[in-house]
Amino acid sequence: MTLWERLLRSDKHSGRTQAKGPCEVEIPARYVEPLLNMAADLELPVEDVVERAIQNFIRRMKNGG
Repeated sequence: MTLWERLLRSDKHSGRTQAKGPCEVEIPARYVEPLLNMAADLELPVEDVVERAIQNFIRRMKNGG
């Protein structure tokens, strides 16, 4: 299971948090193709996949894990 799959499968978020403004996230080159493939498999925009992964990461960090 890839990092993105682990991040997405751990999502138990029932609502959406709004960012204070747009931000840019630089995806390392080695993750671009797997990210595009995953977004296509899930039939989601890449932005949604990245947003959910970041939200899950932040939530886990806040929960100490």
